[in-house]
Amino acid sequence: LPAVLDHGRTSPDGAPVRTHRCAAVQQARGDREDGEPPLPGQLRAGAHTDYGFMTILRSEAAPGGLEVQTRSGYWVAVPNVEGAFVINIGDAFMRWSNDTWVSTPHRVVNPPDGASQSRRQSIPFFVNPNRETIIECLPPFRGAGSRFAPISFEDYIALKTQQAFAKH
Repeated sequence: LPAVLDHGRTSPDGAPVRTHRCAAVQQARGDREDGEPPLPGQLRAGAHTDYGFMTILRSEAAPGGLEVQTRSGYWVAVPNVEGAFVINIGDAFMRWSNDTWVSTPHRVVNPPDGASQSRRQSIPFFVNPNRETIIECLPPFRGAGSRFAPISFEDYIALKTQQAFAKH
């Protein structure tokens, strides 16, 4: 981690802050006017990983929140700890560590029955490398060799975006 942060590989330009507002379930249905609950399997935010280095997240304690996927494939709710932050490892960090540190698949679920008026506001801080930073296996993680060829962060994001949209 210090090798990444101490060598000018990240910058404020590569660390956008975004806000994500999850409306109460009644407002989140779009054109549905039937007063029915969300469809089975419907989520506030679908399962995904973050492409960058890491994401720092502070969100309110509201029902229907963040879940992370364990390595065995189970989804578990992230507990709200007052004054704490959630740190998601991103895909670029996973690549830098030769898959030693694993990117965190996560999603946002709907609130349980009886809490449909629950709203959620989260403000993730995305820590990303500079565009020209080369994402390559860092020396402490090389072991028997690197699993990935070096790539600039700009090209890596383009590749990840292309892969994501090729699925649909």
